[in-house]
Amino acid sequence: MDAGPPLTEKSVVRRSTDIRVRKFRGSLLVARADSTLELDEVAEFVFKRLDGATTVRQIGELLSTEYDVSADEATADSVELLSELLACGMVTVAV
Repeated sequence: MDAGPPLTEKSVVRRSTDIRVRKFRGSLLVARADSTLELDEVAEFVFKRLDGATTVRQIGELLSTEYDVSADEATADSVELLSELLACGMVTVAV
């Protein structure tokens, strides 16, 4: 699968169109074909902000405010998470 452009803090990420998202017993489940992921609280926070307009850096800044960590650390964690979701085909890089 071609992942498209590399993911950076300037990237704009959106959810893939062929995924299913469900809240089940307090957890957010994201499924695509034969793969299902259960997102933890922080991953859910990031995933819910994938609107196809907000940059990874902007999401990192929101995350830093919510969880009282530095914006650089939150952005780096967001890049890492979204890179994993990109590799699984759960998200795509819009810009």
